[in-house]
Amino acid sequence: MTYEIQHKTLGQGWINTWSENGLPVRFPTLEEANMELEDYLQTRPELSSDDFRVAKTATD
Repeated sequence: MTYEIQHKTLGQGWINTWSENGLPVRFPTLEEANMELEDYLQTRPELSSDDFRVAKTATD
């Protein structure tokens, strides 16, 4: 099971916009995904944590 960080969008709802080298990023543990999101939000105080979430991926 893997996890992804999702961003709330107006047109598509919750989607994974987190990528590296053009490929979607998936995290092996919930803790790793949460830590990555927390670190990111600390560097971007203008963003709301309400617009992001960590979710299990449907498929691996």
